[in-house]
Amino acid sequence: MGGIGKTTLAAMVVRDTAVRRHFQRVVFITVGNQPELLVLQRQMYQQLVGSPMQAVGEQTVAGQLAMLKEAAAAEVEEKRLLLLVLDDIWATEQVPQLNFLPGAGGLGGTTPTALPGSYQGSRLLVTSRFSKMVEEDCAEFVIGLLPEPEAVDLLMRTAQLEPTAKQLELAAQIAKQCGALPLFITLVGANYL
Repeated sequence: MGGIGKTTLAAMVVRDTAVRRHFQRVVFITVGNQPELLVLQRQMYQQLVGSPMQAVGEQTVAGQLAMLKEAAAAEVEEKRLLLLVLDDIWATEQVPQLNFLPGAGGLGGTTPTALPGSYQGSRLLVTSRFSKMVEEDCAEFVIGLLPEPEAVDLLMRTAQLEPTAKQLELAAQIAKQCGALPLFITLVGANYL
């Protein structure tokens, strides 16, 4: 479901100090419904190595993925741990076209046990509004709607309102009209000021 906070949560994970200390290279891309895979792969390469991908012959998804995997192997050879975030995946085939972490399995070995020894500690994080976008042995977490008290609290904090009885009652009505979706609640709260 859109607006539930998947991208926000993934961005918070990536910005976390402990995560940044653990992973020396973080690649974060938003895929979307109709992605331009060649463009996304070039953006990933830039984030991974800090320089543009050099065009070699005809550019294909498979060819650029091979270049990404080669660059990832060089990073790992330098003892760097990698975090790859594929945000807003819409189709299962998008993951293996973008996942440069090596290993066995349909997704290129996303589980910790499937990653070769030198890649242990590197991770793939996928967000999607759909379930079953990753292998069965991968952990899947479902983010639900906010419970009413949390939705009201988010609205009150975003709108910077004092928690009077009248304001709390109004906030509960607005949160309900927003469908308890964090994105809508924060938009309404931010525009309340």
